[in-house]
Amino acid sequence: MNRISQMKTPSLTLIVPFFNGRHYLEKLFSSLLPQAETFHEIIAVDDASTDSSAEIIKTFCHKLPVRILHLPEHSGPAEARNTGLRKAAGQYIAFADSDDWTAPTLYSFLLETAERTSADLVQCGYYYVHEAEHLLIPRCSKWAKTDHATLRTFPELLFLDNVIWNKIYRRSMLEQYGIRFDSSMKMAEDLPFFFSTLMAAEKIVITDHPLYYYRQNRPGQLTAQKNRNRFAVFRAFENTNEFIDRHHFEYINPYLLHSALSLFAYMYEPLDEEFREEFFSCMRDYFLRHEISGKAHIPPGPWKNASFSDKMRWLILRRMHPLALKAVLNNDRKAYDRLIALRSFLQELPRKIPHIAGKNAAAD
Repeated sequence: MNRISQMKTPSLTLIVPFFNGRHYLEKLFSSLLPQAETFHEIIAVDDASTDSSAEIIKTFCHKLPVRILHLPEHSGPAEARNTGLRKAAGQYIAFADSDDWTAPTLYSFLLETAERTSADLVQCGYYYVHEAEHLLIPRCSKWAKTDHATLRTFPELLFLDNVIWNKIYRRSMLEQYGIRFDSSMKMAEDLPFFFSTLMAAEKIVITDHPLYYYRQNRPGQLTAQKNRNRFAVFRAFENTNEFIDRHHFEYINPYLLHSALSLFAYMYEPLDEEFREEFFSCMRDYFLRHEISGKAHIPPGPWKNASFSDKMRWLILRRMHPLALKAVLNNDRKAYDRLIALRSFLQELPRKIPHIAGKNAAAD
C-alpha cells in the first residue's frame, strides 16, 4: 500500500479492466494524475494481456494508488470488472475503459456530489470522440438533470445512455442487491448492470457536465463487431427481467420495452447479413415469450430541455418504436429494415450538422 492511499480513508475505488491497451493506457492514467487525492485505490485488472500494458501502468504506481491484478486467461471485461469488485474497498465504485480518458475533475466532482447529496448513484455527461474527424459530440442529457430522483419517481431515467463509466455507485448498494456482471457475456455485459443499479438506487443525481471522453471507432473495439457476439443483447435483457422479478420492480417494464426496441435495433443494424435473419427471429421470440403484444404501451421520452440528438431519439421512440414492434411481431422483416434505415438517418443528423454536433478541432 503506497503513501497516497495510506493518507486517505476509503472513498472511491476506480476499476480499470485492460487487454492489450498499450496504445491508450498512458493517456487514461495521465488524465487521472490531477485526481490522485480522490482515489482510495485504482484497481487495474489485466485480462491476460500479451503486450506491454501492465508495464505502462506500473510507471504510474508512484504517483497514483494503483495495484494491478492479473487474470490467468483472457476472460473478457465482465470477469475483469468482477475481479476488481471483489477486491474493492472504497465506499463508492467507478469504472473506466482502458481506451478512454477523463477530464481532470471527473472523479473529484462525482465524489463530492455523492457525499454532499448522499446519493447512491451520480452521473455526469460525456463526449463521443471521433479522433480521425477531430470531432467531439457532447452527450449531456440536460432533460434528466436532477439533484434527487429514484427510477420509480422518474422512470424516464431508463432512457439514459446505457453506459457504466460516467457514473459512481455506492458499494453497499451493489452488495445489498448482489449486482455483478455476467461473465459469460462477451458483449453488452454492462446493460444489466446499468439497468439494475438504476432500479436499486434510492437516490440518483444526474448532472450535465461532460467530463468523460469516450473514444469511437478504434481498431478492435468490441462494439464494432458485426458477428454473433451481438446476440448477447438477448441475454442482457433476460438477466434484467430476472432482476426485476426477483426484486419486484415490475413498474419499469413499459420503459424497459423502449430500451429493448432501441438496443435490439442498435445491435441489428450493423450485423453481417448472414446473421440478420436469425437475429430478427430472436427478437420475435423474445417479445412473444414475454407476452408483449403490438398494442403494448411504449411511453414517450421527455421533450423539454432535450438536446437535438435527444429529440431525434424521442422522435424514434414516439413514432417508430410502435411500428418496429408490430413489424417484428408480424414477422415482416422488410418493414423492419425500412424503419432501421430511417432510424440510422435520424441518428446521424447531429453529426451532419456541425454547430449542433459540437465540432471541435482540438479533440485531443
